[in-house]
Amino acid sequence: LNPESGYEFSASGTKGYFMEGLLTLDWVHVNTPLLQALEGMNSLNNLTPFPCLKM
Repeated sequence: LNPESGYEFSASGTKGYFMEGLLTLDWVHVNTPLLQALEGMNSLNNLTPFPCLKM
């Protein structure tokens, strides 16, 4: 969920700084392009949800 994950990237002499997460920087709106990119993982074989911890 962390939208503050920042990555500095330099390619071909062009410097860029990219941030990504499931939420946008305002922590209110969903990062729709990222969710759409991850949607393809739903069709992976043997994909199971991560179990929740019970306390």
